[in-house]
Amino acid sequence: MRLHVLWIGRTKFEWVRAACDEYARRSRRFLRLELTEIGRREGEAALLKIAAAGRLWLLDPNGDELDSEAFARLVERAFLYEGRELFLALGGEEGFSAAARRQAERRISLSRLTFSHELARVLLFEQIYRAGAFLAGHPYPR
Repeated sequence: MRLHVLWIGRTKFEWVRAACDEYARRSRRFLRLELTEIGRREGEAALLKIAAAGRLWLLDPNGDELDSEAFARLVERAFLYEGRELFLALGGEEGFSAAARRQAERRISLSRLTFSHELARVLLFEQIYRAGAFLAGHPYPR
């Protein structure tokens, strides 16, 4: 099973792209990871169409707050006990519509603090790497 990360909007800053690429590279030691950047024009409709093939989790400021271990355990359960692909999605600058939030199986908050959607990508990629490392017994998460 693969973990898909989808996001709306092109990455503007090279440092964001570099950080996401680095954490994605590291994560692939532990997880099958696929990344999809969706243009603003295609937007949420394209994202929802892609994610319809599996389980959709949205990054949402009003979602469930989890610590890193709880996030890792959720990913583990999704991989071990579910037969469908897992899609983690980040919205654009405006977030997600109410319809998208209803379609999602789960909504997860990275923090109650407000982050730019680009910085949220970096935080999510780091947490994916941390989850994979934790599940593999690697010392990184400590």
